[in-house]
Amino acid sequence: MRADLHTHTSRSDGLLSPTELVRQARAAGLECLALTDHDSLAGIAEAAEAADHEGLQLIPGVELSVRDADGIEDHLLGFFVNPDAPALQAFLNKLQREREEMAERTMQALDALNMKLSRERVAELARGAVVTRPHIARAMVEAGYVASEQEAFDRFLGSGKPAAQARPSPDAATAIRMVREAGGAAGLAHPIFTQDADAAMRREQLPRRLDAMVEAGLTAIECDYPDSNPELTEHLRALAQQRSLIVTGGSDYHGPGKAPGAPLGQPSVDGEVVEKLRSTRPARHESRT
Repeated sequence: MRADLHTHTSRSDGLLSPTELVRQARAAGLECLALTDHDSLAGIAEAAEAADHEGLQLIPGVELSVRDADGIEDHLLGFFVNPDAPALQAFLNKLQREREEMAERTMQALDALNMKLSRERVAELARGAVVTRPHIARAMVEAGYVASEQEAFDRFLGSGKPAAQARPSPDAATAIRMVREAGGAAGLAHPIFTQDADAAMRREQLPRRLDAMVEAGLTAIECDYPDSNPELTEHLRALAQQRSLIVTGGSDYHGPGKAPGAPLGQPSVDGEVVEKLRSTRPARHESRT
């Protein structure tokens, strides 16, 4: 079995509908797919129906941004969550409201920089999903303010840039608890981006952050992902082995041509990893798959 354990759809900041993503996954030779939209389970039902039709195993998932007491942000992946879990739905609804508020503050900051955007057009680009910075970046490209989405982030939307806005993020322990209470297994996504200015700091702090997350119930860590490299992957695998964490991998696929730019299913993991994740779910809860 080949499985991609990190993908996104238009229900958050991806380009493809859940149905289109599943069809592309099958065309890429995948037999299993984790749908992990940001702060959203809205695409799970459609993706599950498409997966049944295509003969593909779908893992209901979610990606959550978290922040520790020192302000370091990480992303968590929840696997095999129950999309109908009321507590998780309420938690995600709150995060989505905060995303909406941050998006409006971001556009107000751009207004002040004489880069006015049509709220209606930004909403159209979001295609019914909560507006996020990538949607705003696309609107900036359309309006001619920047040449690319990457330029939008590098000059205006990225951390510390003129239009960047703080968004309250839960701590890792809270997010892991919500995933576990919804019957899921929690993993840490792409711990370090080698090209980022803070890569050395994040690498130095990672063991401490990992230990705190493991104590809270973390069971996996993404070691193979597009923004990694062989040396970093081996370093992450060593940290995983020391803490008995499941090693996962995924493309972080957002659609054709969209960062991080890796094709769907590259990298992928095998069925043994999927079964290990399934086995770490809390015994008293059951997801729909």
